[in-house]
Amino acid sequence: MAAPKIIVVGGGPDEEEIKQSATRYPWVHCVGPKFGDRKAQFLAISDVFLLPGRAGLAVLDGFAAGLPLVATRLSIHGPEMEYFEEGRNGLMTSPDAAAYAGAVVQLLSNRKELQRLREGAANSAEKYSMEAMVENFKKGIVRCLAQPRWQASSFKWRSEQSAP
Repeated sequence: MAAPKIIVVGGGPDEEEIKQSATRYPWVHCVGPKFGDRKAQFLAISDVFLLPGRAGLAVLDGFAAGLPLVATRLSIHGPEMEYFEEGRNGLMTSPDAAAYAGAVVQLLSNRKELQRLREGAANSAEKYSMEAMVENFKKGIVRCLAQPRWQASSFKWRSEQSAP
């Protein structure tokens, strides 16, 4: 088995610190921001999706690759964190480096738990796929159209209601 590595994909305020770590530790690799097929290639060789900061659409990228999310409890997450289910498709820790690192080490040390969370992430990818969302949108439109027609004549503007 190959020695564990951490590949940091992306950029941000801590990018310089991560690049410096990569020069000191041979197991740290900082590749910068990646998009499209190149990002998919990095996700395909990964075991987990580590996102200790603000989470947004990247959550779906991880799930699409069947990767469980390891995130921190923050009030600044995007709405996509609604797709996260603690213990089903990932883990959540306090925003503390030691707690986060401990959770990652524990997860990577327990292959059975990692596999269970990977399956949960893959299931979430199916649930939140583009096809599933389009189908849900279509069903919503059909339900809306099936409702009795609204009568425009029963609608009055507020100014009309308060007029003498």
